Amino acid sequence: MNPYEVLGIGPNASAEEIKEAYHSLAKQWHPDHYQGHEHVAAEQRFRELAAAFAKLKHKEHPIALAPHSETPTPEEAGASALHSVPPAARTVDDWYAEAKAAFNAKDLPRALSLIHYALKMDTERIECYLLYVQIIDQPGGDVRKLIHTLETILHL
Repeated sequence: MNPYEVLGIGPNASAEEIKEAYHSLAKQWHPDHYQGHEHVAAEQRFRELAAAFAKLKHKEHPIALAPHSETPTPEEAGASALHSVPPAARTVDDWYAEAKAAFNAKDLPRALSLIHYALKMDTERIECYLLYVQIIDQPGGDVRKLIHTLETILHL
């Protein structure tokens, strides 16, 4: 996890910018604002934000977070490019692509959080629901959510 990416800030961000980004996102993703399956995703996103902030809040302790020297995969390159786009400016396709990249990287909590963004923006995108099904159809997944989502796909 790159805490800069999680908080949507650059590696040169000041301590104040880090704090501001965290507080803004924490308010947006506080689990008390959500219900049902959205609550679970919000809890996970809230935990990610807290972990990222915990790593960065003391900027006087540098963290080695420079990009890897290896060439990124096309999915990683596409997902990294999205981080330069502010969350409010991202499209459904952007959120879907980033969720797909996270899913392919086996980062299921992040994929779940990201696909929820896409589904909030467009409740009739079948490919988003299909990715959501793939994410929740993992060992230990919620069978009720899976069935409900499959029913939604059939209605579409």
